[in-house]
Amino acid sequence: MSFQAFEIVSRERHITHTREMERLFEIAEKQGKVEMEMLKEAELVQVLKVLPPYILRQLDSDPSVPYTSEEEYLEVPRSIAWLRGNLMAYDTTVTDAFISSTREGRPDVVYTRGMIILLRGIIEKLSQIKKSKLAVTEPSKRPRMVRVFEKLELTEKEEGAMELALFQRYSNIVSMGPSLGMSIIEMIKASDPQRNYVKQNFFDYYDSNKPLYNSWSMSANITNALMGLPISQEDLLRLDGTAVHEVLQEEMGLTESTDALVNPNYNEPENDEDNVDVSPEEDSEELDLSQFIKSQIELEKNMAPSTEETNTNDIEESEDDTIPLTPYTEDLDYLQTESKRIHAILQVAEIDRSIKSNRSANYDDQQQNMRQRQLKAKSKEITRACAKRLKSTREAGPWLPRLERMIQIRGFDQYERDILITLIASNFSTHLENMGYSSGMSVSNLITSFTSDLEQQIHRRKYFYKGARLVKEGIICMTGGTALDDDLMSAYVTIDRRMIEFILGIDSEFSELVEGSHLYLPKVKLEQVVLSAEVKKLILSTVENFDSFKRARKRMGFEETLTYGSGIVMLFFGASGTGKTMVANAIANHMNKRLLLINFPSLGKMSAGESLKFIFREAKINDAILFFDECEGIFESREFGSSDVNTLLTEIERHDGLVIMATNRAYDLDEAMHRRITLAIEFIKPDPILRESIWRNNIPSGMKLADDVILSDLAMNFELTGGLIKNAILSALSIAVSRDGEKEATVRQEDFEAGARLQLRGRLRMIDFEHRVVPTQGLESLVLSKAKLEQLQSVVEYEKARQILYGQWGFDKIMGQDKANSVLFWGPPGTGKTLAAEAVAFSTGKPLKFVNTGELVSKWVGDTGKNINSIFEEAQANDAVLFFDEADAIFGRRTAVTGSTDKEANQDTGLLLYHMEHYKGIVILSSNLISEIDPAFFRRIKFVIEFVIPGAKERVTLWRKLIPSECPVEEELNLEALARRHEFTGGQIKMAIIRAASKASLREENQRITSSDLEEAALEEERKQGQTSHTSLYA
Repeated sequence: MSFQAFEIVSRERHITHTREMERLFEIAEKQGKVEMEMLKEAELVQVLKVLPPYILRQLDSDPSVPYTSEEEYLEVPRSIAWLRGNLMAYDTTVTDAFISSTREGRPDVVYTRGMIILLRGIIEKLSQIKKSKLAVTEPSKRPRMVRVFEKLELTEKEEGAMELALFQRYSNIVSMGPSLGMSIIEMIKASDPQRNYVKQNFFDYYDSNKPLYNSWSMSANITNALMGLPISQEDLLRLDGTAVHEVLQEEMGLTESTDALVNPNYNEPENDEDNVDVSPEEDSEELDLSQFIKSQIELEKNMAPSTEETNTNDIEESEDDTIPLTPYTEDLDYLQTESKRIHAILQVAEIDRSIKSNRSANYDDQQQNMRQRQLKAKSKEITRACAKRLKSTREAGPWLPRLERMIQIRGFDQYERDILITLIASNFSTHLENMGYSSGMSVSNLITSFTSDLEQQIHRRKYFYKGARLVKEGIICMTGGTALDDDLMSAYVTIDRRMIEFILGIDSEFSELVEGSHLYLPKVKLEQVVLSAEVKKLILSTVENFDSFKRARKRMGFEETLTYGSGIVMLFFGASGTGKTMVANAIANHMNKRLLLINFPSLGKMSAGESLKFIFREAKINDAILFFDECEGIFESREFGSSDVNTLLTEIERHDGLVIMATNRAYDLDEAMHRRITLAIEFIKPDPILRESIWRNNIPSGMKLADDVILSDLAMNFELTGGLIKNAILSALSIAVSRDGEKEATVRQEDFEAGARLQLRGRLRMIDFEHRVVPTQGLESLVLSKAKLEQLQSVVEYEKARQILYGQWGFDKIMGQDKANSVLFWGPPGTGKTLAAEAVAFSTGKPLKFVNTGELVSKWVGDTGKNINSIFEEAQANDAVLFFDEADAIFGRRTAVTGSTDKEANQDTGLLLYHMEHYKGIVILSSNLISEIDPAFFRRIKFVIEFVIPGAKERVTLWRKLIPSECPVEEELNLEALARRHEFTGGQIKMAIIRAASKASLREENQRITSSDLEEAALEEERKQGQTSHTSLYA
């Protein structure tokens, strides 16, 4: 055999580089000289003629020139695979045991061996050319198949097997191994399940029980990719997680993972002037979620896309997985699209768990693997579509779905985003519901559905710890399981109802969510509030500088030294109706904020402890001022072991807004609350000057007033709080409308006075305590001389002026604790001392506490002092007028100490002196014997009024006034004669009238009071005079 044969073929096939073929022939001759000599020249020429053109082109290619295309390179593995396929056919013939033993030395066997040597020589030559050309090709321009094989870390023989599987379609490694020169060990290693191409599911079927006989047939998308063909987006997603996908990503210039929709370090380009800035504040280390929700609700008012409320019952999920790539324009569209992504991810996780639970390899598992790859591809496709829609939405601006704005501002990472979307979708997605995920899911499913890596699964447990952001801020709720036990994975996770409604665009009224609450924008202007200038200035300086206070606090480093109490807590305490609620409303109006009113007694079935976290976050969301009315109610619960107080204190410490608490009983507040209060303000009953302003501010300009209306007189004569003044005005209007009609109603002074009396009487009746007397009439009802009435009027006026003197005029700094208004009524029994005490109480708008001194004094040592303390404490708490009847029994002269009893009595007298001096109200002492009163008391008594037996003129008035108008009487009663004949006190006249009325009412005929009835009764009263002691309250 000579080189001429190759020259013949070369000329016919137009091959120019025959020197390479000459060297090839020389190599073949050296490898098998005998066999090559047996080849006839004609046969060899015939073999070379049938070689495919692409093989001859590769043999003729210049090894110093790099590859320029995928097609050029693919001819090499194609050529080698063709040669190996024919080599395997020749090799099988020669190595057959029967043939080799019976036909050894025959010409056809020698010929076959010669062909084997020739083919191996060509294969070796092509391999050398391939290596040389790859060595001079730039790495980025190297053929795709080469880069994939490098990432798979294939051996040279494994590369040959892959090429055979691609171009010759050989079924398994056993059939391919001999032509590759693979030993049995190499074949086993090539079939190891841990080889990258096996783990990445390059092959359509793999049975771990028969590794050597698994088919190396590859799917069409992998084959097309290795061949350098264009890949569709869908195929690219199906190849995710493989070396092929990595190479394709490099080719496409992708720098971010297809599933990385949210990068925690991603910075949005700066917004245009028209765009909405939703980036985190530079000065804020941690942006409050509730503050974000509040701000976004406000921002949406100026955004173009519709933000109509969504009803979860209206959400319909399409079975079509096609996702348009247009920008989102509403939250519903966004959530529907994202729920498809979550559904696909959960499907993949579900089939993963199914595969892991059944480790035996069978056809069903293979089907599951194929289904798994399809679902992963679908998941990746949907994920990329979601990413593109979100990107186009950001570019369109300024609107973003609510959840995305929250994620961006809070800096939530991808896993936190997945948690939120999954839990939200579980509340409306029928697909998730069919999978068993309704309104939430377990921690285990939330972790394992989004990662199969054990290390990541362990790390992601932290997302559900108590201190994790989503848990701490109340966005997600955990039921069962803690970070300290193994039950955490079985804990059930749900998302807060308010958060769901916000994300879905449902803005419910807060009062629908929590009973006893009301969120509103107050209309009360600060100018309408009547307070002392000092108190109003203090309140304004506190609230108006609140934002500056917070910035200064942070700048000075208080956030590190004081980790709680970043807000302001104001306590308004005082009697009902003194303006606490009105001031809270006015503050909110002044600051242009809404007021979230919480009434503890009306919180409903939901306990305060369960509601408080929700309440505080709602205040942040709506940028509202929190106003807790009747807040003493929750602090009473501590006595019964409730944790509501601790919850409230904790939330107050965390809250960085303004909290106002109002109570009528500040002394009931828990001591732990005291250090949380930034500013405590007492709301006292208004003095006459302030009351006049309250009357004036509460009478609208549209109300028609008569010329006789004098507001200063109303303010002076009626001791009403702001709330009662408002009610009195409404009562007066009702009276005027009843009299004049709706259109002509004109309110007169008498109408206002009638309305004021109604309010005063009603309030006094509602005040309840032991020995309470409800005053019903003022000084005008008394029948006394003008001088006595003037003295009583002085008592009333001093009490009314006392608020001005010790408030606005500053006398409290001079007088110290001596603020009591002490009065002594003395005179014979029945002269009107008790009635006068009632009239004083009514005129000052206070209830009357009647003290029987006989009951006050105890025979037991120390009990009298306890009784005295109790009486003054109860009276002070109810702002009552204290009336000591027969005061000389306890206010008597102190005696020389001759024993322990005298010492104890003198101590009790000293205690009385102390309380009288410090009592903030009126103390009235009533005595028949002024000489028996201890002189030390007179120094503390501001008014001493003597009550005497009335004169004839006053007695006539008393007879006439004490007979009720409803009582039937004869037409001509001679009351003047009765008054002249009988020098009675008011108490005696009353008893005589009652006696006469009793007799008249029992007659069968003429049931009316006659002059003779009154005369007989008066005579009977005279006969008993001096024989019995008067025990009536009105003596």
